[in-house]
Amino acid sequence: MHPHRSIRSHSVATPDRGSMAARFLIASLIVFLLAMLVQPQRATAGLTPITATRAIGISHRGESATLDQHFAAAMAIFQKGDVESALRAWRDLADKGHADALYNLGVAYAQGVGVEPSTAEAMYWWHRAALAGSTEAQYNLGAAYAQGHNVEKSSAVASMWWYMAASNGDAAAQFNLGLMAAEGDGLRRDFENAMFWWQQAAAQGFPNAIQALDLLERQGLIARPPR
Repeated sequence: MHPHRSIRSHSVATPDRGSMAARFLIASLIVFLLAMLVQPQRATAGLTPITATRAIGISHRGESATLDQHFAAAMAIFQKGDVESALRAWRDLADKGHADALYNLGVAYAQGVGVEPSTAEAMYWWHRAALAGSTEAQYNLGAAYAQGHNVEKSSAVASMWWYMAASNGDAAAQFNLGLMAAEGDGLRRDFENAMFWWQQAAAQGFPNAIQALDLLERQGLIARPPR
């Protein structure tokens, strides 16, 4: 995973880490944080997470600028209300492995946009999109397995997809992965690993991670290193 990771803003307090008091504080923190676990799937209000502005001319997943331009054109068609033509264009792009087109097809089936709603189809397209590099699809698959939403619930599988999303910079996935590491749910219990992911999420301004780190510092479980 990250063999040489380091915690830059905080360090784990070493005194008395094995004491019952420290264990109680960590357990209390986990119970508190469980209420903040961010799980809902993305794009619950429409095909808004993927936009023409984001995709055009960007080849961050190794896709050609031409495919990105075609995707942008399909988004423009969709936004004008021609859903059937947009879906047809996304299918053509999906055949070429375009991650955002694959993701949008998943959203279309999840929400019944221009097609009959089908969770199985949504998961199929999101799975392909996730493997093609779509962070949004990776997050959604993690949420589905974490919740057991129309799939067999599996924290281990959820952590795998959230790890992929977190590695791609998704702050919510980073926070969730940290919580799983802190609790030992789907991941080996590792407080320093949890700290690493919460730090990553907090650095992006993710509120839950910031609150978690603040709570840890107030409890004396972490301390800012001397400057």
